[in-house]
Amino acid sequence: PMSREKLRQEYKAHWEAELKRREQLNQAIGLPITLISGLGGAGYILGHELQHPLSSRGIAILLFVALSWLCLSGAVAKLMKMIFGHVYAFPPTPKSLEENRTELEDYYRARNEVRTAEDLDAELLERLQQKYIDDTHQNASCNDLRSANLYDCKKLIVLALASIAVAGAAKATDHLSLINLRADFSAILNPTGDKANGR
Repeated sequence: PMSREKLRQEYKAHWEAELKRREQLNQAIGLPITLISGLGGAGYILGHELQHPLSSRGIAILLFVALSWLCLSGAVAKLMKMIFGHVYAFPPTPKSLEENRTELEDYYRARNEVRTAEDLDAELLERLQQKYIDDTHQNASCNDLRSANLYDCKKLIVLALASIAVAGAAKATDHLSLINLRADFSAILNPTGDKANGR
């Protein structure tokens, strides 16, 4: 069977792992913010460059840009839920541990009960072990919820990226079609072309 001390160390390891996971989630915020900003700017440029009145292709581009902005709005909402509203439990400070020990001493003194220093240390360790258990559960719940929101945020960013890619491809083909149309029109106006210039 696992000893009490080994079990306490196991609880402490899980407790530290959840705090480390919290830091990893905090560090993961930067990339979604960058992508949301970049895709939002790309969508604005695509929408701003549309010629009026809109052609059927222009309307399709605008719809995909609008879809990307909708996805990005959802991504921002998920990111805000991932960042805010989570309460973590942190390690006790040496001062708080000493205050707990003093409270124990005062409690038993008021009841006229004798406790040795070893008894107080053992009870304090039991309290610390319970704190490991309670705090690990609280922090794990926060981390799980934040991870779920971050995952949803990334999915929405991918959808926004796909929408922007489709809109950008449609815009590029529309631009190429316009270049070809101008070339054809020039050929009609000047059918002899280079031959007339002796080339």
